[in-house]
Amino acid sequence: MKKRLLCFLLAFMVLTLSSATPSAADAQTANTQEILVVAGKYLPIRNFNGQNYVSLYGLCLAIEKSSADYSGGNAFSIQVTKGELSASAVEGEKLVTANGRYLFSEHENIFCDKVLYVPMDSAVKAVGGRIEQIENGYYYLETNASAAIAPAEDYYDADCVLWLGRIIEAESGNQPLEGKIAVGSVVMNRVDSPDYPDTIYSVIFDNQYGVQFTPAATGAVWCDPGEESILAAKIVLDGYRTDHDILYFMNEAIATSTWISENCDYAFTIADHSFWS
Repeated sequence: MKKRLLCFLLAFMVLTLSSATPSAADAQTANTQEILVVAGKYLPIRNFNGQNYVSLYGLCLAIEKSSADYSGGNAFSIQVTKGELSASAVEGEKLVTANGRYLFSEHENIFCDKVLYVPMDSAVKAVGGRIEQIENGYYYLETNASAAIAPAEDYYDADCVLWLGRIIEAESGNQPLEGKIAVGSVVMNRVDSPDYPDTIYSVIFDNQYGVQFTPAATGAVWCDPGEESILAAKIVLDGYRTDHDILYFMNEAIATSTWISENCDYAFTIADHSFWS
């Protein structure tokens, strides 16, 4: 088993990484397939359904001259450890976990040609990077000094996680993860808006124009958030938004007011909640 895994990794490294400058003919061919340029190496970008993907493992190898460690229960999941980065991804999930942080995407991780690909935006964020330049199909990646995203303990504020998790649990504890994330997006969109208070706690208990969140008035918000509500809170705090414009939501089956539907623009529905901007 170990011999087969070693052969697979060696073959993968040969196929996905190159430190040589492409020839003119190679460059012409490469224009049909976009390339991520990192640390002088060239990593193929795969496009699935209009979304750019890269190999998380290949990206770690490209950044670090020493090899990245590979582990996982099967070929459809991956755990890589490189320098100050520990990251994992699973086929079919929309998450990349990096240094305890949760990088969510609308697009699932994909296993193809014996390689697990993740959305490029998530991979770039995991290595503390940003795309500095795009030219002729080449994406030039720059990373921070550690080539790793800041760890969870340095990034997440405990009070923010608690209060966002509490309102998510109180409002949508029985909803799917996507619904919880959307509720968290409403709260954070308000925090970011000049029309609302600028902290999570203040948004939850805002009553300038009446009660904004029923659990704040009933006391239900003083709850212990479940694991999935905490996960949703961390996903939103890490910058993901279901939609950047939604500011309201309601369960139309039990709503006692029609103010939202009469004054706001409908955006979408997830499970029991409709969302509005």
